[in-house]
Amino acid sequence: MKKRNITRLLATLLCLVMVLGMFVGCSSSETTDTPEAPAAKEEAAAPEKEEAVEKEPYRIAMIGPLTGDGAQYGQAYKNAIEIYRDKINAEGGIDGHLIEVDFYDDKKDPKETLNAANLIVADGEYLAVIGSQTSGCSLAAAPVLQKAGIPMISPHASHADFTGTGDFCFTLVLNQAYMLKNTAEFMYNEYNSRKVAMIYANDDWGVQNRDLFLKYFEPLGGEVVAAEAFTTGSTKDFTTLLTKCTAAEPDTIYLVTNYNEGVLAVQQMKDLDIKLPVFCDASMYNQAALAVLGEDGNGLTMMNSFDINNHSGDYAYLEEHYLEKVGSGIDSYATHSYDAINIICDAIRAKGPSREGIRDYITNLVGFEGTSGTITMHPTLRSALKNTYALTIEDGDFVQLDYVAVADPSFVP
Repeated sequence: MKKRNITRLLATLLCLVMVLGMFVGCSSSETTDTPEAPAAKEEAAAPEKEEAVEKEPYRIAMIGPLTGDGAQYGQAYKNAIEIYRDKINAEGGIDGHLIEVDFYDDKKDPKETLNAANLIVADGEYLAVIGSQTSGCSLAAAPVLQKAGIPMISPHASHADFTGTGDFCFTLVLNQAYMLKNTAEFMYNEYNSRKVAMIYANDDWGVQNRDLFLKYFEPLGGEVVAAEAFTTGSTKDFTTLLTKCTAAEPDTIYLVTNYNEGVLAVQQMKDLDIKLPVFCDASMYNQAALAVLGEDGNGLTMMNSFDINNHSGDYAYLEEHYLEKVGSGIDSYATHSYDAINIICDAIRAKGPSREGIRDYITNLVGFEGTSGTITMHPTLRSALKNTYALTIEDGDFVQLDYVAVADPSFVP
């Protein structure tokens, strides 16, 4: 009996287990078939990233002699400007606007400079102009750009009438009157010149140089015993002019020439066995002149508003990249043109892409640390207010003498 009851109990338990197993199985099946809870609402697909809008470049023009007589100056300008342009564009430009520079070849011909100025005005998009290299060419472009209200910085035009054209015209060298005053005083007081024979370019720059030198040299007690003009760009033989000069028995020859013409005159002096001291215009501060003259250049002396011992601003950067790009050292043509585009870009940063803003910035420029030295604009002449230094050539290289004429902001021609 007990055994039968135990058997029944076991059978009952077995049935319960089977029933529970079926129930659990059905429950499990229902759970599997039940749709999963809807996933959280997908985030809206992120809109495709808008393509960066390319900003219009800021445009600058350069006018200078890229071919023909004087090409060495224009090419130095172009190389230095490109080095600065590439530097600033690699940094993202100015507020995302790249700097674009277009180069106009004027062949050192004022007519070509005028044509370039008219093309620049007709284009309508240029914020500023760098150039030209000579005073004569810069004078040709100045009235056109002044009328159009386009700022113009010449790295080297020193003629007083250039910046006198109007408030949009600037130069990064001393006003010619100031430079000639300093030159006359140095030649009389330090170089001991009393009787000077001049050979000068028969153009706007050369004629004004002659007249200003006379203005400042003669009151000191000096005398210009000869003044012989030549046609720039076409004169290759200076022997006749040199013979006329020596016949006047000077104690100093003063060459008012571009570097290539000055080199010819110095070489021909050697051929004629003329042993007089030679004073030169600052255009002879040129690496190419050193390369051509060699030992024949030793003793040449000149005035310059470029302190060759003061390597300020981006000087080291320019020197490194110019050597890499061109294969030669830098001179004032490279430094002044580099500073010109640097100043324009600084003006755009400060005042925005406004021609009037650029003009105002340059007009009030004070203490700009450039590769050519510290630059402050003269308050009325719109020319760089710089000290003047005396240089000579020794052992085939430029050496700065222990002399400086300190800049005077009160000077007026």
